[in-house]
Amino acid sequence: MNSVDPLLVFSQLTKKGWVLIPFVFAGASHEIIRCLGPIIPQGKGEIEYRDLVPYEAASAPPASMSSVIGTGEQPMHTDSAYLPSPPRFIALHCLSAGEFPCPTHLWIADHDLMLKERPTPLAEPKWIFRGGGHSPFYSSIMEVRGGQIRTRFDPLCMRLSSANPQAMGEAQFTLTGYTQHLLIEWKQGSLLVLDNWRCLHARGAGADKSPSRKLRRWSIGATNGLGD
Repeated sequence: MNSVDPLLVFSQLTKKGWVLIPFVFAGASHEIIRCLGPIIPQGKGEIEYRDLVPYEAASAPPASMSSVIGTGEQPMHTDSAYLPSPPRFIALHCLSAGEFPCPTHLWIADHDLMLKERPTPLAEPKWIFRGGGHSPFYSSIMEVRGGQIRTRFDPLCMRLSSANPQAMGEAQFTLTGYTQHLLIEWKQGSLLVLDNWRCLHARGAGADKSPSRKLRRWSIGATNGLGD
């Protein structure tokens, strides 16, 4: 696909929380992403993107999810949940689908229903988030300010402020009940853009059999009613 209307992409993101474009040339993907908001640099080198490849735990970048999970399935998570304001959008461009199917799970939260019911495991600000060298902070899983909502969840960078071994499982079970689950099967050139404040995602099984799998990830910022 040589030309994609960024306004249409943004419209679909606002409506559905995600958009998958079947094929985009590498240069075009960068153009689309720049129109969605400010690109957040990746790491200390101020690089605009990061290439994600399967790592064994021992060889993975320090403090990354792969350093804990290795090539196994990832837990559902918000990208950079340890930041007070996580990136608004995440873009993943498939540079190589790899030797074996390794899909991405996507969970789209029903924010209208969450706002209406405000389930206790999600609404109480009893979680401590930490990571990435940033100061820890308290937050609820669903953050509400001025009628706007943002979902934040990552079992690897959050813990309960009081001892309750069942709390994490209860929170994830409750959160899953407010989401629609989709499976993204990758093909080279596919571009997935998701609303990181509404959608949770995770790499599925198969990374151990797909060493050449490579997704290019951009993090995109935004300013909205949450006061960020």
